[in-house]
Amino acid sequence: MSKPYEARGELVRLFEDWHLDPMPIYVAFPPNRHISFKLRVFIDWVAELMAQHAPIMIREASGP
Repeated sequence: MSKPYEARGELVRLFEDWHLDPMPIYVAFPPNRHISFKLRVFIDWVAELMAQHAPIMIREASGP
């Protein structure tokens, strides 16, 4: 998202070598309940945004 702004010189990176560790994000809602159209649109938007801009992290199941 910031690439066009960087290319035009409108946005300048200050700390090139500084990165945050990935953080999980969850969208939780009760199952078997009607989801409002607004909530469905929000969930879909967040999922699409994360798919585009965040790496997919798969948590390995820890067995007994």
